[in-house]
Amino acid sequence: MRKIKLFLLICIITGVLIFSGSVLGNGLIPWKGIFVGAILGGIGGILIATVIAAKVQLISRQSRAYVIGFSLAGFLPAILISLNNLGSPVILVLSTGLVGLGAVLGDYLKNRNPKL
Repeated sequence: MRKIKLFLLICIITGVLIFSGSVLGNGLIPWKGIFVGAILGGIGGILIATVIAAKVQLISRQSRAYVIGFSLAGFLPAILISLNNLGSPVILVLSTGLVGLGAVLGDYLKNRNPKL
């Protein structure tokens, strides 16, 4: 159940900040601002969600770097999928699941081998 909560926390916070960042970016930067804002919002969302996950003890403090790293690794293909499917909002929303999967994988790998 803890892994599901971690997945949902990372996906929801990151998704909201991706959307917020794209809206702000579109208003502030006239050319390609929507993309810059979404990427910066996604990175910020991953960082904020990871800190929250550690505070509510969904992840250990030692797992934070792994969760951030693997979430960012999941964010990269999510960006590519989103850019190639801008016409489908369902795919845009579902691609944030890759960020959550990355977080869960990072936490799993760190807990599996604590010496890392």
